[in-house]
Formats: sequence, structure tokens, C-alpha cells
Amino acid sequence: MTDKRKQPARRQPKKSPVPPRHPAAPEVDAGELADAESLDPAETLREAEEEIGINEWLDPDTGEPAEGQSPPHIERE
Repeated sequence: MTDKRKQPARRQPKKSPVPPRHPAAPEVDAGELADAESLDPAETLREAEEEIGINEWLDPDTGEPAEGQSPPHIERE
């Protein structure tokens, strides 16, 4: 004889109308994406640094950013 008692229904988790997002997914808007696509892949790091002026702030011996509020005054002999 089989047991005809009603089995309890399994509870399904509620589904959100919004798809889940990976917590490490970056926030990218259309403007940033367009800027990234317009980059020239042939541009070197040095050219990019010159364009924004950071090359003047780097210590040529260490390659690290110079300390202080102004470009370093390195005396060349």
C-alpha cells in the first residue's frame, strides 16, 4: 500500500526581475567606453606621460613620482 499523503511543496527562491551582477563587475558608462575605444594602441607609455605632463614629475633614476608639489630640480653635470 502506498502512502497517499500530500508531500510538502519545495520552496523555490523568489526570482528578482533584475539579473544578478557579479560584485567585481566594473561600472562603465558609454562615455568611458567610447574613450577607451579611441585610444591609439601604438602610443607608448612615455608619449602618454608627456601628453598629460607626468613625465616631468618622475624621477629619472628610480622611475617613481617625485616628492613635493613641483617638478624636481635635478642638476645635470
